[in-house]
Amino acid sequence: MLRVVYTPDRDIVGLVIRAASSHDMVVLLQNLENRGIKVVRASVYRDKRVHAFLVVDVTGKEGYEPDELLREVKSSGAKVKVVRVIPPLARGYLVDKEYFPFHLGPFRAVILPFPLYKAMIKDLQEKFGGSVGAFLYHSGYAMGKRAIKSHRKIFKAGVDERRLAEMHLLLLFLTSGMGKPEITYLSPARRRAKVKIEGNFECELFVGSGKPSSNFVRGLLAGVFAGIFGADVKAIETKCIAAGDKYCEFEIEPV
Repeated sequence: MLRVVYTPDRDIVGLVIRAASSHDMVVLLQNLENRGIKVVRASVYRDKRVHAFLVVDVTGKEGYEPDELLREVKSSGAKVKVVRVIPPLARGYLVDKEYFPFHLGPFRAVILPFPLYKAMIKDLQEKFGGSVGAFLYHSGYAMGKRAIKSHRKIFKAGVDERRLAEMHLLLLFLTSGMGKPEITYLSPARRRAKVKIEGNFECELFVGSGKPSSNFVRGLLAGVFAGIFGADVKAIETKCIAAGDKYCEFEIEPV
């Protein structure tokens, strides 16, 4: 999990904790609460020990220093160790700089927030025109085929083709935040499919344009199904939120 927390107008501090047992972690949380220290977020996992990333809200505690928080933890009676105290970058904005690189499953991943992917997709098209759309489509196509090749190392053989296609799309779209995909039709024999995507990140940039606006996602889907079908296909956007539809829809068909 990427350790980034944004809570505007709150004073927060991060703690990376290691405990001998789940019981000790519960004891710590209960004691902090009893002392009026509010834990607003907790991410816990365990291997041989229990590890936690805690976000503590110290709003209203003027002059409250991390050392005081450490003393509170040590006096809680729980068998825990504070591995790291994470001060905020700015008020309400916490980033664990040590938690790097970020991974999605077995793969390293890079996250692009809205201002950056808007610059990459919409701003470039507005400046340079249709050639950028073609570049985005073919980039998406290459990425889609590459994704299928990588995913095959994860998914076991014996899964039926529809389920396999759904797993590919969910892994590619949902985990990266690009949209919520649903396969509404699939015919591997005919090399045809129909995909519905809610919250298409690309087309949200063009809402109000009155026309289908996907290039990158359209290419990505074509590449994915080319990898699944083992033959080149193309993707046509038949519904689009940029054109006023409730969701985006793509038809996959042979070239």
